[in-house]
Amino acid sequence: MKYYDNHAHLRQHLDPAPPHLLRPVVESAKIKGVKIGIREHAPLPAKLMESRLSDFGVTIYNHEMEPFFNQFQETNFPVGFELDFISGSEDETISILAALKKEADKRCLEISGIHGSAHFLPAGKDLEGLPGVDAGYVSWDLDEDVFRSYIKRKSPEQFLYAYFGAIVELTKMGIYDALSHLELARKFDRVGANGESVYFGECEKLYDKLAREAVEAVGEAGMALELNTAGLFRSLGRPYLSEALAKYASELKIPICLGSDAHKPEDIEAGFETALKMLIKIGVNSVVGFENRNRVEITIE
Repeated sequence: MKYYDNHAHLRQHLDPAPPHLLRPVVESAKIKGVKIGIREHAPLPAKLMESRLSDFGVTIYNHEMEPFFNQFQETNFPVGFELDFISGSEDETISILAALKKEADKRCLEISGIHGSAHFLPAGKDLEGLPGVDAGYVSWDLDEDVFRSYIKRKSPEQFLYAYFGAIVELTKMGIYDALSHLELARKFDRVGANGESVYFGECEKLYDKLAREAVEAVGEAGMALELNTAGLFRSLGRPYLSEALAKYASELKIPICLGSDAHKPEDIEAGFETALKMLIKIGVNSVVGFENRNRVEITIE
């Protein structure tokens, strides 16, 4: 049976933002023999859409909605979204999802899955000048300069409490099928000369505690947990789900799904061989994909 790549995008984060292109992604998945799940960044709450956040294609903008959905309608291909959790904007987020469902229903399109993420954290005047702060949030992972500034003005510990706290709150909304890249917190992380994390070396115990609490919250919500392979191709050099956390999720009977987080067609399925070997090593025998927001279990071969 084919594996599912449950996390693919239709464009890169560039300025100016390129158009969403579905066909090259579908064709790449077909060549590679995987089933693809589109998880395009959903629209954000109005205050962020109207903020000074630069247009790096971090969402589907209003003027893009029609051509975005038209591509799926023309090929009758399931649509899917990565829907950000925005603290304090939960009701608007639910309304955004309802609007996306309405657009899909209008075109008789299935939604393959809805994944949750936390790319935006609450921000006050102490983070002034960072992207999104004029709307009360910071796009903390837009680039390493932004992340480094957040850590410097706050602290690694404050970031961890904010990030993993947002994940836990996300799981309580009851609208997500899976959690994307639990360990996106390590997007810019790497091992320093002392053999420790350059950002979290002094608070690894706190990191592990909060990450495990987030895994538990995912399980309590009945969601799947994504093993995101994008981290393999960054300085971190491993998936955005460590072997230890994947094992903990398995012990809690939490289903794991694979996602490349590809923003280019050629990156579909990237890192899956490594991810599957890791799962086999820790005794995980199956992964899940999504069809019409229902889980499909695939035995690891």
